[in-house]
Amino acid sequence: MRTLTIFSFFLVLMLTSCRKESLTLIDEVETENPQPIAGAFFKGQVTLPNGNAAGAKVEVYQNEKLIGTVISDATGTFNTLGIKIDTTSHVTFAVKHDDFNIRAKRVSGNSKTQDLGKIMLSKDQVIPTEQTYLNNPGSNDLIVISGYVKNTAGQPALAEVLIIYDITEIAPFTYEAKGDGMVTDENGYYEFLMPKNQTFYYYVQQSLCNPRLLTADQERIFDGAFPVQKIGPYQSNVALPTLNNAQANVDGIEEQQVGFITGGLTCDGNNIKDGMLDGTITKGTQTFKIQMAAVSSFFFYGQTFCIKQENLNATWKVQFTITDFENVQKSQEYSFDIISESQNLGFLSVCNQTLTEKPFVYWSVGAVPYYYEINDGVIDNTGTLISSATTTSSSGNVKFTIPGYTTGNNKIKNFTFNGKLVGQSFSFAQKPSDDLTVTYLSTGDPKIVKGKFTGELNNSTTNVSFPINGVFLVKLP
Repeated sequence: MRTLTIFSFFLVLMLTSCRKESLTLIDEVETENPQPIAGAFFKGQVTLPNGNAAGAKVEVYQNEKLIGTVISDATGTFNTLGIKIDTTSHVTFAVKHDDFNIRAKRVSGNSKTQDLGKIMLSKDQVIPTEQTYLNNPGSNDLIVISGYVKNTAGQPALAEVLIIYDITEIAPFTYEAKGDGMVTDENGYYEFLMPKNQTFYYYVQQSLCNPRLLTADQERIFDGAFPVQKIGPYQSNVALPTLNNAQANVDGIEEQQVGFITGGLTCDGNNIKDGMLDGTITKGTQTFKIQMAAVSSFFFYGQTFCIKQENLNATWKVQFTITDFENVQKSQEYSFDIISESQNLGFLSVCNQTLTEKPFVYWSVGAVPYYYEINDGVIDNTGTLISSATTTSSSGNVKFTIPGYTTGNNKIKNFTFNGKLVGQSFSFAQKPSDDLTVTYLSTGDPKIVKGKFTGELNNSTTNVSFPINGVFLVKLP
């Protein structure tokens, strides 16, 4: 924390006179005692994820009124010098900067701590939320909800925190909510200004080397895809119980990085494009699951893990298979020792065995792969090809149609599924305006429809579309 200029007031008067080569010192020195600043005084620093926030507007509220505004300097620091603050009521600081989320901080006017510390702004939100309740950040109908996330050794932990309420489904699979989300600071601390008398949906995930949901999985929101804990309602400020991940960052556990790159080759020696790497990586007695999609025909793996003391010096061992979905081939199981953070394993053949005799659909969103075996498809009386599956996994259902298939249409519609993105469960539903374009692949069998598809698919939880690439193989009765 950079320290703001300390204001001290002093005056020393020293007079000299010179007469004919003699120097006379005046020993009467007048001084003034430092004068205290009237009312309360606060200082702080506004930061962004990539540095300090110069030019941030800090609105100061008291008794539900805006009593002054200051602008952060080049280092992000600000102070309330010149703003008369009453010590008998709370003070609210609403920090605004460009298109970042508003961050509000409230303290007592007679607080002994004048330094507000760092106030970090962010654009990150788990879902689109409205901060309309902060139209008057000084309102007495708002309270402070705060807490800490730490590890079992009592050290601060990095975590994402979400507190929301008033969830509204404005369209199928599309939601709006009030509330806010943030990441914990260097002390593992989070703080929100929220309305009184609300039942909140509370979500905390520790995001270090062993991501883990820390709040209780009491209820599912957003079409059952998002686990949350219910808290509230509250009448006054509340400090929530400290949360910690008992599986990460305890004494004797250290973070270690591991990584590798490899490519898969088809039976005719070309790079696979629609492929998936599936396996495990092991260090001593600890084993972790690996699953990723090909990116530009390669698999790039890199991850940080929490490693127990007895495994720190063990060699990383990786075992995996690679699948070529376009050619419905799967490799043998490969095994390697990994001795660097970016080891090149070279090109590996994916031409050992047939993947499956069953119909399936595979796709990737970013580097996250999805693979489902599906039911036999049908063509209805409108010429629409329909395919769907109910899986036994926690990922739920998948379905899609190709209207006008019998007349040569190559557009997939109604593609929906429940799945995961960056470790969390989400619902995906194709918008009417999102086309998934099919390139049909020859099979030599009129009862088997096979194709590659690409386009945009909407994440119906966040209402954001993602690029998607995939392959399907549908069997007709």
